[in-house]
Amino acid sequence: MTQKLYTPEDVAHYLGISEYTVSGLIRSKQLGCCRIGGVRRITEAQVDQYIKLAASRPPRKKRVLPPIPEDLAPVWEQLTAAAHKQKPLLAPFMADATLVSIHKQSLTATVQAHTPQAAEMIAHKPNRLALQEYLRNLFCCKLKICITCS
Repeated sequence: MTQKLYTPEDVAHYLGISEYTVSGLIRSKQLGCCRIGGVRRITEAQVDQYIKLAASRPPRKKRVLPPIPEDLAPVWEQLTAAAHKQKPLLAPFMADATLVSIHKQSLTATVQAHTPQAAEMIAHKPNRLALQEYLRNLFCCKLKICITCS
C-alpha cells in the first residue's frame, strides 16, 4: 500500500501550472490532498483523478466581444447621456470633446478635447475612471483613456 506522495510544487511542475493554481484547485476540492504533519501531500491517484476530470470537461467557450463601430459619435453620445445622469458636472465638458478611436490591441480609447478645460475635467481621476467603466460595459474589455487637446 505504498503510494508516491507529491508536494504541491511537484504537482504544479508536473501539470505545468503555478503553485498558486494548485492551491486553488485544492481549496476548490477539484484536486484532493491529505495533510501529513501539517504539510499538504498529493497522491498519484489524486493527480490522475484530477487529470481525468479536467480532460472530461468541455472546452471553455470564447467570449465574443462586440465589434467597434466605424462611427464612434453615437458611442460618445451614449457616454455623454450616461455621464449626464451620473456625473452632471462632467457632461458639459464631454460636449466639448469627441471619441476619436478605440484600439482593442493596445486597449486604449482616444478622446480629443476641444478645450483645455474639457481635457482637464475628463482627465480628472474620478471622471476618467467613470468613463473607463462606461466603455468597459459597452465593449466588454477594460480600456485606458488617452486624452488629447486640440
